[in-house]
Amino acid sequence: MPAARGLQSRRLEWSCCYSARDLGSLPTSDGRRIRRGALLRSDILSRLDEAGREALVAYGVRTVIDVRTTGELELEDHPYAPPFDGVPVYAHRPFLEELNAGPRGDVLRGYFFSLDHCSGGVGAIFEAIANAEDGGVLVHCYAGKDRTGLIAALALSLAGVPDELIAEDYALSEPSLTAFFDELLRKPDLTEGERIELERGKSCPPERMMAVLSYLREKHGGPESYQLRAGLEPEAIERLRARLVE
Repeated sequence: MPAARGLQSRRLEWSCCYSARDLGSLPTSDGRRIRRGALLRSDILSRLDEAGREALVAYGVRTVIDVRTTGELELEDHPYAPPFDGVPVYAHRPFLEELNAGPRGDVLRGYFFSLDHCSGGVGAIFEAIANAEDGGVLVHCYAGKDRTGLIAALALSLAGVPDELIAEDYALSEPSLTAFFDELLRKPDLTEGERIELERGKSCPPERMMAVLSYLREKHGGPESYQLRAGLEPEAIERLRARLVE
């Protein structure tokens, strides 16, 4: 089943969260599948109300990896806190150190920049996924689209999911986040530049992710070579695959 048609079975209706979904059930090139409940992605979790937090735990999430910058966390009014006695475990692993690092105005060039210059952060994120306790691992940033989208793409590619299905999953963020971006665009204090950035940034064409995956192979030798350069040991890569693929 194509990823787009499988969205309803993978989308997680957690109260006050716009774009939570399970990456499980996507097929790999060797005929296997990504395990349900193993790796999840979402937008920011601090909006979750009590029902949403209970749903997150009930779904089996045992580790939350927040890839936002330290500066983003310091600005947050209501930081995420584990809902029940430290479950899930919370891990802060910044994808990059500064939110505005890299080229502005071109999302694809920004993704290329991230692959080229953020391998240290990516390696730390994947180390946390590989070493997480049993149960689901959820990765999120702010909107759950760009940094989270790259982490999801790298993980799925490492697990053997075909490029076109990874690109389809990336594209699913656009309809999921329509209400989120509409809310941001209604803010009265937006500058014209910020409005343009939001309008430009809300789209998730699958062709963009296809270009990223091609760049990953051509510039970095593919997902495994990239992770090794990012500092992951071969044993950690095998643990990742074992966690993700059934």
